[in-house]
Amino acid sequence: MTVDTDKINIFLHYGYFPNAQVPLPESLQCWLYSKNQPDLNGANEADLIIKGANALRKSFYQEIAGDHNKTHIVPLSGGLDSRTILAVLLEQLEPSKIVTVTFGTPGSPDYERASSIARKADVKWEGIDLSPGKWKWDTEMLVETSKRSERPTRLFDSAVNHAIQLKFGKDSVYWSGFMGDSLGCIEPVSNRVTTWGEAKMAFVKRNCASKKAKLTINDSILYNCLPSKPFVVSEKLDYYSQLNHFIRQQCLTKHIYSPVGYDVRYPFLNHEWVKFILNVPVKFSCRQVLYRKIQNSYWPHLFTNWNSPFRDSSLWESLKHKRRRSLVMRYIRKSFNALGIRMIADKSVKYIDWNHSLLHQDDFTDVVFSNLQDLQARKIIEWLDLDELWRLNRNFHKRIASELMVLAALELHLKAKKIRI
Repeated sequence: MTVDTDKINIFLHYGYFPNAQVPLPESLQCWLYSKNQPDLNGANEADLIIKGANALRKSFYQEIAGDHNKTHIVPLSGGLDSRTILAVLLEQLEPSKIVTVTFGTPGSPDYERASSIARKADVKWEGIDLSPGKWKWDTEMLVETSKRSERPTRLFDSAVNHAIQLKFGKDSVYWSGFMGDSLGCIEPVSNRVTTWGEAKMAFVKRNCASKKAKLTINDSILYNCLPSKPFVVSEKLDYYSQLNHFIRQQCLTKHIYSPVGYDVRYPFLNHEWVKFILNVPVKFSCRQVLYRKIQNSYWPHLFTNWNSPFRDSSLWESLKHKRRRSLVMRYIRKSFNALGIRMIADKSVKYIDWNHSLLHQDDFTDVVFSNLQDLQARKIIEWLDLDELWRLNRNFHKRIASELMVLAALELHLKAKKIRI
């Protein structure tokens, strides 16, 4: 049997398949190829804030499309995009038609912040508890997650995201913040690359799913699988952002959030918002400057005072102390691990402490280990010793949950026939 090792290497590095042939959303295609775009270079900040708020409101109005009587589900993380969705929907829908939902670990900042935002907005909130004993990991569930996905993704993240749609069913409308942060922000790396080749090299490095243990043997394919030339000139959109918007977001991120068969709306991909945000001067895209000012100007009750990103947390979780706390906790956890002492999960992570779960959560450990064994039995990645990687993690020598999870995801996608090699 001939095995496509290049395909395996690409997935093990990225956790998905970058593919320039994946169709772009119509709004992005229009922006790329239409010469009829608004000229915002001469607009001052105050005018841009007004124009931006109007563009957002028009986008949501068009995306609602008359479905005012349906139940609208808003995944609420406490971040900027989900709060923006909630804020604008509350202008156009009755609060009783909106349900916010958050998955994660009770006690973690995002989980608690989301529930407090929902209370402030006076909308219903439900939590999906991912704590051990509350959330069950098994191979069948993950295989079904793979089958529900349009493209292979980082499967464990997809499973918890898809739980929202599974909870509320196919009759509801789901609102996604997909590409909200991406379109409204230029990443710092964009200013450090000047050629398409440099952008591709930076993309390969920054989009590695396995940073602590090398899983691949053919590094050239990781670069060569990316588009050979840019989509547009860098003056229109910097090279790194092109790879992020048109490759990573379309091939990975969208499919983590959006299982096939559900009514998912993407307001930040509406024509009105795309043609506005991608034409604002670059200085307003750095660090989401304009995006944040629009939010603070029009929906201050959800974005300022009590509910700035850190004000509704304890002093220990505040921005001022967050890095210090992180360094202290890292030292404590490293010391405990070296002594073989069981450490509690780190609740400062986004929703699950994967490294902790792989060591101490039996169902999660079992599903990863059993699928690694099945993958090893296929004899398609003979350059890796999966038993040794497992031992390194179990003996606290390396924290390589991400690497073991992408290997297990490969096996699960093979079981689901989402990947064929």
